[in-house]
Amino acid sequence: MKGFRFKALILTTIFVSVADGVADLILYYLSGGHKAQNVFKFIASGIFGFKAFAGGSDIVIFGILFHFLIAFLWVSFFFVVYPLFKIKGNTIFVGTIYGIIIWLVMSFVVIPISNAPSPPNDDVFQIIISVLVIVLTGGIPIAWAHNSN
Repeated sequence: MKGFRFKALILTTIFVSVADGVADLILYYLSGGHKAQNVFKFIASGIFGFKAFAGGSDIVIFGILFHFLIAFLWVSFFFVVYPLFKIKGNTIFVGTIYGIIIWLVMSFVVIPISNAPSPPNDDVFQIIISVLVIVLTGGIPIAWAHNSN
C-alpha cells in the first residue's frame, strides 16, 4: 500500500470504530441498558466467553481493542478487494451493499463461531436498525474513504 492509502486505512478505521461504538452505546441506552461497559464486554466475550461479563476495566479495554481490530479488518478487506472488481459504482450504493455484507458475516458467521452469547435475531425492527447502523457507520464511510483517494 502506498503511504496515503495507509493513512486513509488508519483514519477510516478510527472513524468507523468510533462511529459504530457510539451508535452501539446509544442503541444500548435506548434499549434500557445502564452500564456502557457491557457493550464492550459483549465484544470481549467473543474471545473470553461469559466470564467477560464478570470482568472489570481490563475486559472493557480488550473489548474496545477488539472493536478497533474488527473495524481495521473490514476496512482493510474493502481497500484490498474492492479494486480487484474494477467496479466504479455509486459510493452510497456500494457502501450500503458492503454494510449489509458486514452485518450478514458478523451476525451469521463471526458471532456464532465466537464465544459470545448469540443475540436474538427475531425482532425485525432491531435487525433493520442494526443493519442501518452498520451501513451508516461502516459500509458507506469505508466506500467513501476508498473512493476519495
